[in-house]
Amino acid sequence: MLWKNRPEWIYSFFSVWDKRSAGIAIDANSNPNEILYVLEDSHPNVVFCSDETEKNVLEAVDKYSLKKVA
Repeated sequence: MLWKNRPEWIYSFFSVWDKRSAGIAIDANSNPNEILYVLEDSHPNVVFCSDETEKNVLEAVDKYSLKKVA
């Protein structure tokens, strides 16, 4: 979960808990390399983000996908 403090953050977090999964909060100011580090460490199935953080998330996901295939 990658967005600034707002109601959607807590809704997402509780929905993850409801599915008996682990939610991982990432600082909204993280750069793509920091996000990539978390992706590689946690191997998530889903990433929640805001419009403001989407660019960095997509860049990290692209790099993550390339590394998984290679």
